[in-house]
Amino acid sequence: MKFYKNVYAEINLDNLVHNLELIRSVNGNQKIIAVVKDDAYGHGAVEISKKLIENNIEMLAVGHIGEAIELRKSGINVPILIMGVTPIEYLYELLNYRLTQTITSFEYAILLLGELSKINKKLKVHIKVETGMGRVGLFASDENYEIVNNIFRNPFFEVEGIYSHFSDADSEDASYTMRQYKLFELFCNNLDKLKLNIKYKHMCNSAGSINFKFEYLNCIRPGLLLYGYNNGIKNKSIKFKPIMNLKARVVHIKRVHKGEFIGYGKTYKADKEGIIATINVGYGYGYPRYLSNKGKVILNGCYSNIVGNICMDHFMIDITHIRGVKLFDEVLLMGEIMGKRIYANDIADFGQTICYEVLCGIRRKVPRIYLSNDEIVNIREYIL
Repeated sequence: MKFYKNVYAEINLDNLVHNLELIRSVNGNQKIIAVVKDDAYGHGAVEISKKLIENNIEMLAVGHIGEAIELRKSGINVPILIMGVTPIEYLYELLNYRLTQTITSFEYAILLLGELSKINKKLKVHIKVETGMGRVGLFASDENYEIVNNIFRNPFFEVEGIYSHFSDADSEDASYTMRQYKLFELFCNNLDKLKLNIKYKHMCNSAGSINFKFEYLNCIRPGLLLYGYNNGIKNKSIKFKPIMNLKARVVHIKRVHKGEFIGYGKTYKADKEGIIATINVGYGYGYPRYLSNKGKVILNGCYSNIVGNICMDHFMIDITHIRGVKLFDEVLLMGEIMGKRIYANDIADFGQTICYEVLCGIRRKVPRIYLSNDEIVNIREYIL
């Protein structure tokens, strides 16, 4: 198998399965709705979804209809929940691709019903309840019981579930999470009194699924944990494994003299004679520019500092202290090799951001190389 770039992301499918089994071991019989939005957090939603389904995942969740259609066109047939709001003009696609839509407001429900009644079709839906995230959803209030009751009983909706979302489940202070949960539980309990058959009740994201045990809920929605990052998990003894190694190659080596500048803007000036290597990746591939003059990479088992500003397609590193570097040597930008690590969290810290942004920022022009038992099982290269 070939690919045509000097940068590539290796995705370890064995680590993915390891992480999934850890989540299962903590959550018992709760159904897992695997979150594969934003191209599975940058790891490639199609291949990730297929591997999860091989390991008995029965439902996926995405952010918008385009992601769901890509999965359907790739032969994925399990239920797919769209957590975002789909424009009414795509109702035909929702029905044709057998997708499950989230209802986020009374107004949205009315618009959907208006179109469904014209064509006499039924749409599968989950109802989103707002409990404190402040984003989308019907408020968990008394006046909305009748609205939800009407949605459930309407012949044009097949309501499969109801859910909300924790905004602070990774905090040391659990009080706000408990407040959200109690609002949701009370709201659902009152719906239960109306004899509504609510098949799925879910609220826990990755942190919520490990930090809390809510018997009333019967599903969890892990995302980040599947990809190996345990941000906000209080029990650090549970060892999740990051599944992506981001790599590139050395494409140029040069000797520099004291006083020479490296890169745009003259932000790095050599303070002594040394050796600089150029790496064929930059912010155009999603490698963050805020790592300029700050970040590190791993080459030949050694850490090496980034020098100068990161360019669109290249950046430079100081390899004066590393022996035997050759053209096309492999450089680790993110991941683990030979006992040394640079994880997405480490990269995020330089930019005062979160690892989600780092992972999701790796663009599709970076080939994804899928590994199992240390062998390549597939390559996805979206842009040649």
